[in-house]
Amino acid sequence: MKTALKIAAVLAANLAIWPAAWAVFERPAGTGAIASPREAGRAGGVADQPQLGEVLDFSQMSPVQTYSRPLFDKARRPWQPPAPPAEPEVEPVAEQVVEPEVQALPAPAIRLIGVSSAGVADMKALLQLDESPDPVWVLVGDVLQGWEVGKIDPGSVTIRRGKESMSFELYPEVSSGQ
Repeated sequence: MKTALKIAAVLAANLAIWPAAWAVFERPAGTGAIASPREAGRAGGVADQPQLGEVLDFSQMSPVQTYSRPLFDKARRPWQPPAPPAEPEVEPVAEQVVEPEVQALPAPAIRLIGVSSAGVADMKALLQLDESPDPVWVLVGDVLQGWEVGKIDPGSVTIRRGKESMSFELYPEVSSGQ
């Protein structure tokens, strides 16, 4: 009987406390400005409103000044980017067109190690480059030392640069002298 009485007392207390607590905590705590602009002007300019375009240094402000500018206020102006600095006028100079020297890139030293295919459209090749100890997987369109992978077949890879092209075989023919 005592247990039932205790449970009834706890339920009654909760039913009385929860509506009051809900009413108190439903409203957000003070979201208004600490001081209105008029009051701040009379009080010595604690929360003076900045002029349009004025850059504010918040590190120099006191917490009262910072909190007096609420973030979500209906009167808050949208941010406007600062005006770009005026560029000085420069007289046009006759441009001299200098064509860069195109150096012929040496043919890359590549060894075809393997070809993987999950279908005709998904061919990739495993290549060993002289410059790196680890082999790399390449797809059609990848660039190696300035050369583009143009075609991957089950037994070969073709790379090209401009009009030049080179082909590397998976099993290159070895001359009888070696």
